[in-house]
Amino acid sequence: MLDQAFEIYQQILAEHPDHAGSHINSGIVLYLMGELPRALASLERAVEVDPSHADARYNRAKILAAMDRVAEALEQLMIARELAPKDQHTIQEICRIYLKLRRYEDFFEAVAEGLEHHPHDSTLYIMKAQAFLEKGDHGRAADLLNLLLNHDPSLEGALSLLSDVYLQTNRVDKAVACVKRALLKNPDSAELHKKLGICYSVRGDRPLAQGEFARARELDPTIIVTIEDAGQVQEEKPERWDALRFQSYILSRSEYYARSGAWRGAVNEFLLLARKYPDRPIILQELASAYQNSGEYRRAYTLYRRVLEEEPRNLEVQLQLSRLALAIGRIAEARKFSEQSAATYPEVSEVSEIQGQVYLEAGELEKARDAFQRAIERSSTNLDALTGLGTCHFRAGDFKSARDVWEQAHKLFPGSIQIALCLADANVELGQKVAAIKLLRETKTSAAASGAFVRKRAGASTAGAKAETARAASPTGAAGRFGAPAPASRAAETADGPDPRTINRGTPLAIGAAPPSLYPLARFSGSAVELLHRLGSLYLECGWPKKARAEWRELRELWRGEAGEAIYVFETLVFFREVREALRTIRAWVAKHAAPPEIDFLLMLCHVMLKDQTKFWISWQKVWKEKPALFESRANFLKAVLARGDVNFLLSQMPRTQALFSSHPETIQQITALEDYLGRIQAIEPITELNPDFF
Repeated sequence: MLDQAFEIYQQILAEHPDHAGSHINSGIVLYLMGELPRALASLERAVEVDPSHADARYNRAKILAAMDRVAEALEQLMIARELAPKDQHTIQEICRIYLKLRRYEDFFEAVAEGLEHHPHDSTLYIMKAQAFLEKGDHGRAADLLNLLLNHDPSLEGALSLLSDVYLQTNRVDKAVACVKRALLKNPDSAELHKKLGICYSVRGDRPLAQGEFARARELDPTIIVTIEDAGQVQEEKPERWDALRFQSYILSRSEYYARSGAWRGAVNEFLLLARKYPDRPIILQELASAYQNSGEYRRAYTLYRRVLEEEPRNLEVQLQLSRLALAIGRIAEARKFSEQSAATYPEVSEVSEIQGQVYLEAGELEKARDAFQRAIERSSTNLDALTGLGTCHFRAGDFKSARDVWEQAHKLFPGSIQIALCLADANVELGQKVAAIKLLRETKTSAAASGAFVRKRAGASTAGAKAETARAASPTGAAGRFGAPAPASRAAETADGPDPRTINRGTPLAIGAAPPSLYPLARFSGSAVELLHRLGSLYLECGWPKKARAEWRELRELWRGEAGEAIYVFETLVFFREVREALRTIRAWVAKHAAPPEIDFLLMLCHVMLKDQTKFWISWQKVWKEKPALFESRANFLKAVLARGDVNFLLSQMPRTQALFSSHPETIQQITALEDYLGRIQAIEPITELNPDFF
């Protein structure tokens, strides 16, 4: 076909020897045919015919660069840029040559100019990251590539280069994940298979490396794979694994991801393995576990169901299905799976614990208490059983018994955030707020020492695609395998994100704390974000707004948009008067959940700050109709967040509100009390229009 195209252009030139376009196209065809000298001659002729033709200059430069005549190529490109200053391809080629010559100052200047004209040019960003990498600035290279992958997670060039960054910084598993994601888009790339083989070789997975090198040669017999390329691995014919060795490898990979928390990398690896070995249930099970720990519960649930069809006595799968059914609100199915587990494995502690969680969610406190006690009898260190038993006492109003159980758990797991939060709730209900604050502060110090308050930069991930959050390890222990040893403390497990077992709860919280109906029935998880939120709430209700402000500012810096933790951030967004962000986040949450009065209370405050009278009245009336006691219980929050203009706005709405509820004497009394309280706030001087600390 190239020969035919060349003949056509020659025919045109025979009739029109000075047709610059045909000279250019002839040169391009010859370039594609590999005849560089003839191609260069055609382009030189095009330049002679029309010296002001930017495309002729550009293509001549391309051929000169291919012939390693870089200085001449750069000269032609400069002329082409003068002729067409905004031409994207010319700018890219200039940057490539500067990069090749290691003229970094000129390179960055050219990239900046190119991005002014083409701000979304991913090629320029990738070359810029390449320059950072060559200069040894791995952090900036990774940041830039991750930013690109946030916008296009399948960008092959960015994934390939990011794998180089990770490989050079000894993060080999992340490098492997990047190359595998690139292969999902371009599975027949010999270079990518070769690169994956190199990554495997560096990691020490010799059989996998050999297989990738063999695949690269199948796709491109000319590709060079030597011991220098591979680092430590020489090419040999791939070996076949027996079933035991295969299972051992899968479990070792799961253990690695459980230790590192790189669940997106696990998803990528097990997806590829599942496609290659569709008849291996162990791969589907580990893929489901990876999805579960990544927060994709419905996908995990579907995969676990498939595994259970093939292995109906698989206890781990039964337990995970029960947990996930609770997480996605399928209580009847959770009950079915838990009963199935109890019939098959009645002596296993976790089976009774899961039954207790199901009963707790269904509101059957007596059955839940019995199930949790059976679980504790079989394993006195079952943290979730202790959590659940205390929750049964708490919900029954027996706060002292709840505290006793949770104190027992706290002795076993002194660094556990979830137990600390439970104990704080019990202490608050028993009137010991200072003790609750002291406990949470100690837990915060312990969690910070273990790294729980360190978040990855926004945009970083195991393969650079999304914001990376360390998820909880599988509920049954390392690598998600039933029977694996439980960690000494669950604080590190759940420090950065919601546990996959989180279910809808309603733990009563104290005045000033986050609204009870927003939260699950029992704290089977606890995150650093939740800890900071609760600590700030306690400071606020004790009359220490500056301390609350400090905790919530730290929370805002820590939170990276994780949906599972959004409920703990609503109040802080309103507190810091980030109204637009608060409305956006709350509305996204309400789209998937029924909005309780506490949410309407926060929405009402947002509309007060915006002075949006129409929307204000919608949420204002709902709160007065459904839960007017909120205005009294959240009095300290109102005092801390309302500015003078907000107070004046609310006071102006009181006559209309009293007229609206004139037939409800108790509500009128509460409205009058709120009006008096707002009047006292208004009298305090000075009140700032921003974030007041006026008392």
